[in-house]
Amino acid sequence: MPVAWLRELLDNASSGGYALPAFNVVDELSMDSVLSSAALARSPVVVQVSVRTAKFWTPNFLRATFEAKRKLHGTTAVLHLDHCGEPAFLLSCLDVGWHSALFDSSHLPYEEGVRATRRVVEEAGRRGAAIEGEFERIRRVDDPSVNTAEDTAAQHHSTLSFLDRTGVHCFSPDLGTRHGMHTEEPAVDYGRARELSARVPVVLHGGSGLSDACLRKAVDSGVTKVNLSSVLKETYVAAVHAFVRASRTEPLDLVSTAHGRIGALCRHYAEVLGSAGQSR
Repeated sequence: MPVAWLRELLDNASSGGYALPAFNVVDELSMDSVLSSAALARSPVVVQVSVRTAKFWTPNFLRATFEAKRKLHGTTAVLHLDHCGEPAFLLSCLDVGWHSALFDSSHLPYEEGVRATRRVVEEAGRRGAAIEGEFERIRRVDDPSVNTAEDTAAQHHSTLSFLDRTGVHCFSPDLGTRHGMHTEEPAVDYGRARELSARVPVVLHGGSGLSDACLRKAVDSGVTKVNLSSVLKETYVAAVHAFVRASRTEPLDLVSTAHGRIGALCRHYAEVLGSAGQSR
């Protein structure tokens, strides 16, 4: 599946005024829930996997499972490795047919991160895959630190250089959201999203817990991919807790409950982000 296909999905989202929902799955059940619900909603979707999850299940197993489920449901979808700072492991996923990955260079000094990202982009291109770039540290909800105005200005200048020098296919800026489950609405830099989206498809990290209005405003500001991880995991765990509280003993009842709750969640975000009905 060539780079142009992911870019086509992002470009379609931009021209259509919607964003691709990107859900972090943890196993076959959650993957099937995402793919089947996206098919029902006629929504394109990004199935994301953390490095920890990919190493647990292995890249080959996840790729085979994804392709079987995608074909079964007829879903417009890509398989994406999330937040990977290890070039060798990232490329090993692309070698077995994953479609894209986020190379996270936020742990590296800036210049080293630029060089590493550029190399990954070039290697991914040889494999027909796309790279999402990130070098700005996106904090967690339990991190009390904040950026100053000076930090933001310097960061923005570095971002423009990063985009020009790396050739990433989409980019994850620090827009004020955080990883984890938001319990309060953050101050989102919609203006920055709008400015960057004129240069490259923009990805919003930390979508969990944001209000529908906040997400719609992000889409209106040019965001074309929204990452949703914590909210899916919380929904999954809540289904398990409900199963235990009900003293039920049939494992398939648990599978059915979790599958249904995750599916409903995915359809909700497809509606909020405007991707429902957009599959071609």
